[in-house]
Amino acid sequence: VGLALGLEVTFSPPLWLHLLVWIPLAVVLCLAALRLIKGVLLTLQYRNKAAEGRLDRGE
Repeated sequence: VGLALGLEVTFSPPLWLHLLVWIPLAVVLCLAALRLIKGVLLTLQYRNKAAEGRLDRGE
């Protein structure tokens, strides 16, 4: 959002140009972030020895 606002204030492009630039960029960045976050979650599960159906009883 900050980059889009900076672009708007600096160059004042038409709305169609904003849509042409920011929608594909948002999709690509979301997909890249999903891959990174999935890797982090899998690493945390392995490090904490997470298993299916195991509950922490607080003992």
